[in-house]
Amino acid sequence: GGVDISNRCSYYRYLRFFPNGEVAYALLNQEPKRALDWIHKGHRSMCVGRYKVKKKEVEVQVDVGYMMLYMKLKLLKRELFSRLKILRLEGLDKGEVTPFPVGMEPFYLYRVHRMK
Repeated sequence: GGVDISNRCSYYRYLRFFPNGEVAYALLNQEPKRALDWIHKGHRSMCVGRYKVKKKEVEVQVDVGYMMLYMKLKLLKRELFSRLKILRLEGLDKGEVTPFPVGMEPFYLYRVHRMK
């Protein structure tokens, strides 16, 4: 027999939508309650991009430094973007498009009442 060592690290995608069409984005291994201090537009972990709403879909484009990230999201509940499902997630680097697998479960808005 051998020793089975498995490490598991979960990552969370954070999106913060602003009324002017800007979106702040980060991919962190911090759970929502621990990440609240990080998810504001000026933090070094956040990348700022643009978004557009077209009917029940949201298109997001963010430069994450090493590639341009594109997301297409479906609004499952329109009010305050409270429930979104990732339909498409891909990166563009040096002319190459890389599709990323997306989970089947929708993600939810983590409501924050006080933000920096």
